[in-house]
Amino acid sequence: MSSSQVLSEEFAAIMHRVGSSTHQSRASPGASTRARYGKTIPSQTRKIKSDFHARGENKAVLSAGTLSDETDPGLSALQKKCEALTQRLQVLGARFEDCQKKLHIAEGLIGAHAELHRITKAKDLEQDKRVREMKDKIKGLKEKVRSAETRSATLSAETEAIRNEATASKSELQDLRTRVEESVICGVCQGTLNEPYSTECRHIFCAACLITWWHASGGTSCPSCRRVSTQLPVRDHSHETLIEAVRATSGEVAEVEPLPPLDFAEFFEEQDVEEMDTDDMDYQLSENEEPSNTIDLTGIDD
Repeated sequence: MSSSQVLSEEFAAIMHRVGSSTHQSRASPGASTRARYGKTIPSQTRKIKSDFHARGENKAVLSAGTLSDETDPGLSALQKKCEALTQRLQVLGARFEDCQKKLHIAEGLIGAHAELHRITKAKDLEQDKRVREMKDKIKGLKEKVRSAETRSATLSAETEAIRNEATASKSELQDLRTRVEESVICGVCQGTLNEPYSTECRHIFCAACLITWWHASGGTSCPSCRRVSTQLPVRDHSHETLIEAVRATSGEVAEVEPLPPLDFAEFFEEQDVEEMDTDDMDYQLSENEEPSNTIDLTGIDD
């Protein structure tokens, strides 16, 4: 007997049992019968399934080579179907592995995209922070520029005022310099005073010029106002200091070779004037004090 016939008989026996059970349940209706068969039918169904799986295992064994295609064509067809299903399962398995790889790649891409989004957002926040800081710095710099412009305008006005004052001061200084230069001019030689001496009338001349004038005039009159001096002229140290300052500012050499000592007392003796004590009246007077000795020159003509 072939395996197909065996399976057919087994299926027939199973169906006969199932049919008998169903017939009995229809012939004796009732609550107790339904309860009894309600428990019996599921158990029989499970037995049928178990027998079917057992027959399937036997069929798998037969497909391994226990029976040939010539003795059991139905089993050969079933074997081919199993092989086709196996191949299909292999294809599906390969596709499943490929899908798993793609899923893994997709998960990696999703993670990378999320990380990129996080980094981009952090950079955007940092950039926004820097932009705000730069705006604050620019605002501060603009305020400083405005303050500097205001300060510059104030300084420009102050500079202009100082420049005007400097111009006025320069003009005043020039006038003062002119007056100072005029004050150190000898009235006889019209040059800068050299060894200045002051007469009784407060006019100042060079020592040599005054001596020359007195020799030429034959008296002791002032070359400027013609007033006759009754006292010896006095060395004017203040004008010497002033002359040195003028020479320093004008670029002239301050060191001038001094004249040989002059003795005004000898000049008065030459004019037949009454002899006087002239110990402190020589050319080398060191003080600005006027000599106490007086000379009576009333008999001398201008």
